[in-house]
Amino acid sequence: MYSLFIDTLSSPAFICLFDIDKSIKDSISWVARHAEFDTLTESIDTVINRNNLEYNQIKEIICIVWPGGFTWIRVTTLVANTLGYSFWIPLHPITAREFFKDQICPLPWILPLTKTEVILWEKSEQLLPTIVKINTLYNICAYSSNHSDPILGEDIPYNQANNYELFLKNFTQPEKVSLLQPLYARDPNILIKK
Repeated sequence: MYSLFIDTLSSPAFICLFDIDKSIKDSISWVARHAEFDTLTESIDTVINRNNLEYNQIKEIICIVWPGGFTWIRVTTLVANTLGYSFWIPLHPITAREFFKDQICPLPWILPLTKTEVILWEKSEQLLPTIVKINTLYNICAYSSNHSDPILGEDIPYNQANNYELFLKNFTQPEKVSLLQPLYARDPNILIKK
């Protein structure tokens, strides 16, 4: 029996199958930005089929569910919830903070949220990030003057936090849930009543 890990926060997106010893059996990464809906299910199918598995042989699904853009959170939780419901697979939600922390990723972190905003984690004990407008990014260095220079943009997943082996080694499974709840750094514009 294998576990499935889904990371659509990163660019490129990444999924892997890992065993009880937390060793990665197989993985796939792909450019998913703005194409999560078209590519996530195909990528999961590819990994499952490549390993001659059936979906009912997956013992759990671990997903990054917060914070991030509206599309990838909605698509990822929808796909994971559908698989979980259809095949009775327990789900484990984790946050980007837990994902980076389990890789001993240095702080502060700045992650893209939208075309006009980023998410800033400045301190490791900070549970919730600060949302910063991109047009004020030049103030970030002053904002973070008590710390090292912030790690900017999409380079975080590439250079600082895509050590999936280290993540799995340090990962302690959170409480299992039967349904992942999509969480947002802020309410998407589509949900704001007009």
